Amino acid sequence: MRWYSNGEVNRLKQPVGKQYIFNKGPEPDNEQTKLALENRYLKQQIEVLKKYAELEWKWLEK
Repeated sequence: MRWYSNGEVNRLKQPVGKQYIFNKGPEPDNEQTKLALENRYLKQQIEVLKKYAELEWKWLEK
């Protein structure tokens, strides 16, 4: 959530354990791979927002 709130959404594209500087990452081999990576990236964004919404709901209950 920290990366997302700081506008560092490019980090969600990076594989675990890999760090690419200057917002450069691995280039996909073909269109299908590119779409799969984009799909994974968008799913991660949705998961982050769901987790934040859940935490915000818990904070408002207190």
